[in-house]
Amino acid sequence: MIDYHIHINLCGHAVGEMEQYVEKVIEIGLHEIGLSDHLPFVDFDRPGFAMKLSQLPLYLQEIEELREKYSNITIRLGIEVDYFPHLENEIAELLSQYPFD
Repeated sequence: MIDYHIHINLCGHAVGEMEQYVEKVIEIGLHEIGLSDHLPFVDFDRPGFAMKLSQLPLYLQEIEELREKYSNITIRLGIEVDYFPHLENEIAELLSQYPFD
């Protein structure tokens, strides 16, 4: 079994640190997970809905550190993106800057 839809506390509507989720999925026997917190909104911060733009590099860094620490499972770098037709280009530009799985 695989779970690719795991939010953490950065989005503002979930609880728990990334490492807690990784440890839990190891405990229950999953072999692969995808962390997928909400991509920051490109027009302004929306606390309670998504991480802040300033948190995005930290999100990626922490996932990379967890991949190194917990090499016995696959940890995918995911992101959940909200769709706004008038912001498609800005969202695409932001996404292109990062190596999401």
